Amino acid sequence: MHGERDRGPLIAGKPLNTDTSLTGRPRRTTIRSIVDASVRSARLEIAVNLARCKYRREGSGMTLVYKIFRAEEFEAFEAAGRTAGSPDDVRDGFVHFSTGAQLEETASRHFAGEAGLMLVCVDAGPLADSLKWEPSRDGALFPHLYRDLRIEDVKFARDFPRADGRHMFEGILE
Repeated sequence: MHGERDRGPLIAGKPLNTDTSLTGRPRRTTIRSIVDASVRSARLEIAVNLARCKYRREGSGMTLVYKIFRAEEFEAFEAAGRTAGSPDDVRDGFVHFSTGAQLEETASRHFAGEAGLMLVCVDAGPLADSLKWEPSRDGALFPHLYRDLRIEDVKFARDFPRADGRHMFEGILE
């Protein structure tokens, strides 16, 4: 029969009343829940835009982001002309970048004691369609690239020096 087929969604063979929750209680959409969702969305958009402004280098008109490579990862990147990043990047589905302000903590957290590192600098502007600023450590927004990093994206690459067991940052970001 016509009515049998158009009953809508079923749970355990019984019609699901979409006006109620699975517990049978009426669903409540309140003005507050609608406003709260739009406010959260607006706050996130504002935070992303502020992060873009905060990390913009004065005078250059570029937002620079940085990627730390281990020597073998960088050699493979150079040889292939592109990379999906480190094994952690591949696992997460994007290439992790840091801003200049985030770089020291990134180095100490993920590369402590490692020598032979390369620092790659990229202008974020041309990556805009594939670069997303997403919350990570302590809610800080980090740039994540959702495509392979290409050698032509690189503004500069240089050795990441160490002294007394620590990575040196003076003059390296310029």
